[in-house]
Amino acid sequence: MVGKKKDGGEKDSSKKTKVGDSLLLDDRPSGDGKLEEAVTNRNTLDDHARKAVIGYARLDLIEKKEELRFGYWNDRPLKKAQVNSLVQSFLTKGADRFSVTKAIPLVVSQSEMKPGTYKTSYTPGVDAAKDLPILELNDSAKGKKRLVAAGGQHRLHAIQEWLNMLKKTHKEMARDRQHVEGQDTDNVAEMDIDIENHSRKAKRDAIEETLALRGQWLVILYDTAQINRRLGMHLSENESDHVYRQTPEE
Repeated sequence: MVGKKKDGGEKDSSKKTKVGDSLLLDDRPSGDGKLEEAVTNRNTLDDHARKAVIGYARLDLIEKKEELRFGYWNDRPLKKAQVNSLVQSFLTKGADRFSVTKAIPLVVSQSEMKPGTYKTSYTPGVDAAKDLPILELNDSAKGKKRLVAAGGQHRLHAIQEWLNMLKKTHKEMARDRQHVEGQDTDNVAEMDIDIENHSRKAKRDAIEETLALRGQWLVILYDTAQINRRLGMHLSENESDHVYRQTPEE
C-alpha cells in the first residue's frame, strides 16, 4: 500500500529485506581444524627434502673451501658482523660442529662423491669424529665447485678466524711452557710447576684437541637430481627443520 507523506509525496510502506536475512551470503560452516597453508607448504617441501637426502659426512670446510659454491639459490652478501657474532659464540660456547640441527646442506651428484667417504644414515648423538668419514670428491669433480652449499658461508669464515685465534693463543701458551722448561729447577717455584701442570696444560690440551678437528663440520648430502629451484630456495632460506636448522647468524 502506498500512503501519503506529510509533504504530499508518496511513501513506500513495503518491508525491506536485510542482506543477513537473505541467501546472498555464504553461511556454510568452516571445516575441521587445519594448519595454515604456509605451514602445510613448508612441511611438503621438508618431506621432499628428506627424500632427497643421500648421505651424511664430515667436511673440512677450510680444506675444501675452493670446492664450495655458495649463493646458488639465495645469494646473500657476507656480513662481517654476523661472522664476528659466530666467532664470539665459538669462543664462549664452542662449535657444535657435528650437530644435525646445525649441519650444512650440500647438493651434490652422487656419482662425483668418492665411495666410502659418506654414509647413507647417521644417528645423532654418536661420536661423529669416529663414526662419519670425511667427504672426498672423485678426481674428475675436483676444482669445479661441485659442492653446492645451501648455507654455511658465514660459518666458513667464522671457523677460519676462530681457528687462527686459537693457533695464536696456543703459540703464546707454548712459549710460556718453553720458558718454564728452560729454568733451573732451583729457580722455579713449586706453585709455578703446579699451575703449569694443572691449569695451563689442560687449556693447551683442549686447544690442541679442537685444532685437531681443523675445519670439520657435519654436512647433509642431497641428490642434485631431486633438488629443483623451489626446493633449493627452501633449503637455503633456513626453513628446513627436518634435518637441520642454521644458526641465527646464518
